[in-house]
Amino acid sequence: SDARGVTIPTCSFNKMESTLVASNVEWDTGAVTINFITGYYDLEQNYSADFLDNSQEQPFGPFFGDTFIIANNGNHDQLSQEIKLSGELNDGAIRYVGGVFYMDEDNTTNFTDWVGTKPGLSAFNVRTPLKNTTESTAIYGQLDIDVSDQLTLIAGGRYTDEEKTFSINGALGFMPVTNADVEAEGIPLKQDEDQFTYKLGAQYQFSDDMMGYLTYTTGFKSGGWNARGSSAAELATFGPEEVDSIEAGLRSEWLDNRVRANVTIFRAMYDDIQIATTESAGFITTNAGDSEIDGLEIELTAAATENLTIFSNLGMMSGEYKRLSPGGVTAGIGPEPTRTPDTTFNIGGEYAVPQQVFGGEMYVSSQLAWIDDYFMGNDNSPNTLIESHTLVNAQVGWRRDNLEAVVECKNCFDEEWFGTNLFNVLYTADPARWGLRLKYSFD
Repeated sequence: SDARGVTIPTCSFNKMESTLVASNVEWDTGAVTINFITGYYDLEQNYSADFLDNSQEQPFGPFFGDTFIIANNGNHDQLSQEIKLSGELNDGAIRYVGGVFYMDEDNTTNFTDWVGTKPGLSAFNVRTPLKNTTESTAIYGQLDIDVSDQLTLIAGGRYTDEEKTFSINGALGFMPVTNADVEAEGIPLKQDEDQFTYKLGAQYQFSDDMMGYLTYTTGFKSGGWNARGSSAAELATFGPEEVDSIEAGLRSEWLDNRVRANVTIFRAMYDDIQIATTESAGFITTNAGDSEIDGLEIELTAAATENLTIFSNLGMMSGEYKRLSPGGVTAGIGPEPTRTPDTTFNIGGEYAVPQQVFGGEMYVSSQLAWIDDYFMGNDNSPNTLIESHTLVNAQVGWRRDNLEAVVECKNCFDEEWFGTNLFNVLYTADPARWGLRLKYSFD
């Protein structure tokens, strides 16, 4: 049967309007290159989703009855500014990059959870207008030092200071909840996080056509609040997530640079990983424990002829939880991390028409991607298993100087597969789509 052959509920909609402005102004002084990178993003989103659509199956339990609607009105603004300096010293034997970064984000959200209970019981609203802000500042730098003709050492660091605030003034269930109620539960309305993250590595040039590297990198993702909690106590905080990554790779070219072969292996070790679970009909994020993901990637690109390029990628991955916190155990988290397919594979190519068309180059390209099955649900429930699937994309394009026009299709053969889930319900991914893209580059 057609997985998309369903009736869209009349109370479900999603309206979104976004504005993005970005600039990168570069000034080459001769001694140093300075980049002024600015970004502004504004998003207004209003949506309503009826997850049951008067269903009699009650997949979320009898409490919900025949209606469970989430409605959301949100406004989100973000401004970022970065100043980056880069250059070379000692006749190019030392290359450096450094800079400062600032980001300010404001979010205002008003959402309602509406539940229609079984006949004879009253329905109720959960109304939650809330605001939160994020202010982040950072300073960073990196040095690449050639200690010989073959060996380069890499060292970099970043200090980040991030402050988040949370404010609520509304009703949860039948009881009004204010900032004072949240603080009375011992939950702070402000979080400060400062972290020093770094990168250490080495790169070795075996020959003109082969290079190998090894890096060790640390990173973090700051914490937050459980904004969709159904009581003041459930608006609890969760802490930062940290990751240490080891990566080794080989980059090579063969047959007079007509064939490029790249191999990468990596291990990512997560501490206090943030996991959102849907327990007790709520959305709860906790620092659920530690996990480890290992991977292998192989990339091949070949210029088969002067006009035909063929590429292929193979990815292999495995993941497991090394430790589960009490909260992770309570949430029923399964043994396998989400979104970790064992194998992914894609192959494709691009053919450039030898003759000029309207003074430019016309080309045809296509890609076939196969993705192994993986879990979307943290509990590894069979209902959240995304089965293996194959997707085909294709493009016909024309380019000349700074102008490019592309007619494209994504999921060209309308493969039916599931892309996301909520509770133990899967939702279909995008069907076949066609589009036209126009691109102009300003030099």
